[in-house]
Amino acid sequence: MARKPVSFDAIKTSLTSRISHILAVILVAAAFALLIVVDATAPVNHGLALFTARNDHISYNLGGYNEGRPVVHFGTFGYCTQVAVDFSSTYDSTADPTPDRCSPTSIGYDPLPVLSFVSPTLATSTSTSTDPRDQRLTSALILHPLATGFSFLTLISAILPPSRLAPPAVALLVGSLTTALLLLAALACDFVLCGRLERRLDDADTAAVGSYGTGLWAVVAAFACLVVATALLGARWWWVRRRSRVSAASRELEVEMELEHKQDEGKTDRSSGSAAAAAAPPYEMGGKTGLTELSQGMGADRHELSEQQGRVELAGEERHELDTPMYSEPKSRLEDGKK
Repeated sequence: MARKPVSFDAIKTSLTSRISHILAVILVAAAFALLIVVDATAPVNHGLALFTARNDHISYNLGGYNEGRPVVHFGTFGYCTQVAVDFSSTYDSTADPTPDRCSPTSIGYDPLPVLSFVSPTLATSTSTSTDPRDQRLTSALILHPLATGFSFLTLISAILPPSRLAPPAVALLVGSLTTALLLLAALACDFVLCGRLERRLDDADTAAVGSYGTGLWAVVAAFACLVVATALLGARWWWVRRRSRVSAASRELEVEMELEHKQDEGKTDRSSGSAAAAAAPPYEMGGKTGLTELSQGMGADRHELSEQQGRVELAGEERHELDTPMYSEPKSRLEDGKK
């Protein structure tokens, strides 16, 4: 059986599917890299933060170090305090920079007391007391490393060969969607926590200000990558399933048309056979017009039987004529001759 030539639509569909799959893998890999940056925020990396509070109107001189402006970096697993060097007339190039002071790495921490480092007003305010809601929000930052782990598993499932459990496209779709939902929850917690810290600084009526850090924007970028990857994979899955349904429907239509064509050919053959049988000339037997010979069926059998029966009757009549004498004398005359 000859193979059917591959159509241009099939090549286009396959190429589009592969390109969307490759783009989705690249986006998931980019999200994984960005989430690693988020996990490496303070206190792992002192310069990276989800939220940064600073005060450019006061200077600290901690003795033996260059004076500078106070800065606090809040990260996933803690925070770090820094004294940014003030390059002014009091700057001493021979002195060492003020060392950073960071909290221990932990899941959940209290961010409010450390705000007094950038705002002396907050140091005497009761607003810096421990708030359980802030601690719960910082504990929810564990969603960042969880999303990192899911993105890594998603990337591995897309690279590994296909398995019977789930094809790479399906595994990539499920993994990217799950990671995107985790990041959505983490992003909501990040914005709520940063908003609460910023409001604390504004309520204290100090010169300290807060700003979103690099880590938060990395979370936003990772979430955007995963959303686009999920959209690409979802569109690819929908398109492949639609093409499969259309192909199956067209194959069924071809089979039905082929069956109808065969049925029409059978009807044509039977009708042509009947017409030929009707047009066949009669034959004569013994100077008389015989029955018309049928082309097929039980009619031909019945005709042959009637013909044989007629021949048998004719043969019987001939044998009867041969056995019967041509003439016979009367019995009385024969008796007189004997006498």
